[in-house]
Amino acid sequence: MSYSSVLQIASNGDLGAGKGSGAFVPVVLATGVSAVASNRLYLEQGVWSLDKTITLTTNGDGTTEIDSLVLTMLNELGNVSINTIIWNGATAGAYPSASLPFQTTDIALCPSTASNEFIAEITWSGAGSPPSVSVLLNATKIV
Repeated sequence: MSYSSVLQIASNGDLGAGKGSGAFVPVVLATGVSAVASNRLYLEQGVWSLDKTITLTTNGDGTTEIDSLVLTMLNELGNVSINTIIWNGATAGAYPSASLPFQTTDIALCPSTASNEFIAEITWSGAGSPPSVSVLLNATKIV
């Protein structure tokens, strides 16, 4: 049996299949409190490339300060990854009024035949007017 045959037997569905979580209404963040920022994404058994597009929008009054912005990916089995998107320290100045896009990619292992449910949480710490954020999840099956 060839290596590629073993990979195909181990997968549940077509390689290269894509799934997306769909648009999520932006959530206004509270400092130091984690908030769900994406729709749920369900993946079948296999190995997936999990892309996260984070859209951070600062308040229009120009007073939003960001000490840190942290993305935590969770699934049914527990924490998948923690990505620090912004880390300024306690002396960060005000960010301009704008929508700031960020993107990260992880590998998600889904070892069981049951659906794996993924969701993104964002934790912001800072001062001034709170920003809003949304996260779009897209996955491509690689094994």
